[in-house]
Amino acid sequence: MCQADTPFQAEVLLSVQRALLAEITPGMRAISVSWSTEAILIRVFHEGQWSEELEDDFDACVVIQVVADFPIPAEGGPTIEYKLIRLDSGAHLPSLGEREAYVYARNNHQWFRDRNENSF
Repeated sequence: MCQADTPFQAEVLLSVQRALLAEITPGMRAISVSWSTEAILIRVFHEGQWSEELEDDFDACVVIQVVADFPIPAEGGPTIEYKLIRLDSGAHLPSLGEREAYVYARNNHQWFRDRNENSF
């Protein structure tokens, strides 16, 4: 589990986790978020090809909720973007950068459990 070091980091993590409630689909293997005061990037690691409907729903439901939690970029808020990344079964989840955390991972990922066994 990632512990927030700053109030902004806590805001980002809580915003994305709240926005994901009831929006996780079976094909989503993991979701990470990276942040700075200038930009928030949500990366969705998806098993298999996703539909246009899934992409539209994610943008309309999850991203819009996160956008609503922060000031607009013209007023000093961060830009908020997302990427859907195909990551089929058997492929390892990528390592994270300094200002990045997983906000969701399917429980059946041994790599994730091994890496975070002392965090929960």
